[in-house]
This record gives sequence, structure tokens and C-alpha cells, in this order.
Amino acid sequence: MSIFATRLPKYLLIAAILLLLAQLAVPAQAQTQITTCGTNIRLAGTYVLANDLLNCPGDGIDITFGHVTLELGNHQITGSGTGTGIRVARSSGLARNVIIHGPATITNFDKGIELVDSQTGEVSRVTCTANNTGFTVDLREDSWDNQLHDNIATMNHGAGFVINDEWSHYDHNQSSQNGGSGFVLTAIDGRNNFVNNNTADQNASDGIEARSGAVQNPIYENHATGKSNLDLADDNSAGCPNT
Repeated sequence: MSIFATRLPKYLLIAAILLLLAQLAVPAQAQTQITTCGTNIRLAGTYVLANDLLNCPGDGIDITFGHVTLELGNHQITGSGTGTGIRVARSSGLARNVIIHGPATITNFDKGIELVDSQTGEVSRVTCTANNTGFTVDLREDSWDNQLHDNIATMNHGAGFVINDEWSHYDHNQSSQNGGSGFVLTAIDGRNNFVNNNTADQNASDGIEARSGAVQNPIYENHATGKSNLDLADDNSAGCPNT
């Protein structure tokens, strides 16, 4: 047997060790921690809420750039009755691919979560309670293709969800005991939105309301009951423009 053949297993062992070390040396994706009220996220990346944000005097967190993932880590964000818990709005242009993952609870703001001119955004597993409005998606230039799913809006002073965008999906959300309607599709641009498999219970106004001008919205497989007004209301006078 040659000397090379007797030493071959050692070479293989060394090669395996070097490969393992190289894999360990690859850094994990950087995550930026958020620890204070009023944080403004201005760069793309992954961000983690590291602690509760309590009694914020204005906004809790602002996201003014696209391609941002925010992990809320089961924390609370509380305000002083003004501002927005989490606001997504670029100073110019569109906020694309902003993803907000709970669980988390947002309390005592004017708006719990607001997306302005948001495209392909996502909000999931967030509870907005005791705000003026729970969740608002607002179109000012061109907001579409957002996904809000598995969220809870409860005991807000006004509506649980205000839907003012296009081609977005609202699935498996719960809106209950709010001072306004559970879900409101607004008269400005609330069209072509899919409002499916949601629950709207015990709200002071309507369960799901499509205001006059909000058209072409498929609304199906929702559970609505126990309202002071109507379970499902379409305020459009010309036929039934929503499905």
C-alpha cells in the first residue's frame, strides 16, 4: 500500500472540517433592533422590536422605505391618543414590499397601523385595540396588492378596518366591538378588494360596509352578526356593484 493511500482518510477529514468551518463563518442576516418610540426606518432590511414601546408621544414606528421586514416579537406599542402606532409611508413614491409580522398589540393611537401608498405589503397577527381606528390602508397615489390577514381590531373608537386601496386581500381578520363598522370600504378608491373569511361581530355600526363609490369588491365567506345596524351594507344606489 502506498503512503498516499494510507494518508487519504486524514485528507478527507481535514477537508470536511474546513468545509464545516466555512459554513459556520457565513454571517446570519443582520437584524436591526428597535428600542425607542419614534424610530424611523429609512433603509431596507430586517428589523426586530426588542422591547415594549410605551406611552409614545407621537408615532411608535415609521417606515419610510421599501423592502423592509419588521418583526414585532409579541411586544406592546402604546401611545398618548395621537399619532400612529406603525405608519408606512415614503416621503416620495411608493412603499413596496413592507412586511409587518406580529404577534403584537397596538393601543391608544389615532390609528393603530396605517399603510399609505403601499404596494405588495403584508400585515399579519397584529391586534389593534382602543385606538380611534384600528387598521387603515390609504391610497393617495397608487396603493394595491396588499395582504392583511389574521389580525384583530377590537374596541377601537371608530372602524376596525378602513379599506381605501385596490386589488388587496383582507383574509381571516377579526373586527369586533368597535365604535364604527367592522370593515369599511371607502368611497374614494375602495375597489377590487377581496374581503374574505373575516369575522365582524358586535360593532356599533355595520359589520361590513361598502360606501357609495366603493365598487367591484368580492365580499364572501365572512361571518357577521350582532350589529346595531346591518351585518352587510352596500350604500351604492345603482344595483349591486359589489359581489
